[in-house]
Amino acid sequence: ASDAPMSNASLPEGKWNTLRIRTRNKTVQVAINGKDVLKATLKDDVPSRGHVVLDGVAGGISYRKVLVFELPKGE
Repeated sequence: ASDAPMSNASLPEGKWNTLRIRTRNKTVQVAINGKDVLKATLKDDVPSRGHVVLDGVAGGISYRKVLVFELPKGE
């Protein structure tokens, strides 16, 4: 997906943000701090299962309390 976010819902530097990423079939939805910021369709060459990769900018980014789980069918 190459769609741009609808808005910047990030908190100021030094504050922890809450990020929720949800995928279903080829649709990915992203919310930051409870605000929906992106809904996009993944390209066909993106696998539906596999690795989760967290990326950050040079200079440092930290993650904590990362939970990854499969939702029940119909969710």
